[in-house]
Amino acid sequence: MKQVDQELSALQIKTQTSAKLAQQHAAKSKQKDAARAAAKSFDMAYTHAMVSLEQVQPILQPKLSLFEALRAKSDLDKSLQAFETLGLQLHELAK
Repeated sequence: MKQVDQELSALQIKTQTSAKLAQQHAAKSKQKDAARAAAKSFDMAYTHAMVSLEQVQPILQPKLSLFEALRAKSDLDKSLQAFETLGLQLHELAK
């Protein structure tokens, strides 16, 4: 989990750098490089987050009631959808 947190922090920094370069109308090559770095960081964070979830789920699932599990699944789905949308946007910028 600590590794995932570090990767998410790195992703945030790289995404902010990419956005800042776009706002400053930096050279397109710099913007593309920053977007590619952010997209690569996203891919790594996403992969490790999924692995972490797969490891934690079997531990938590038996401890949750049906309603707690449904709420957790709903929250997770919403969070993953927002995260995946960010990844799609980053990859689009990196093209």
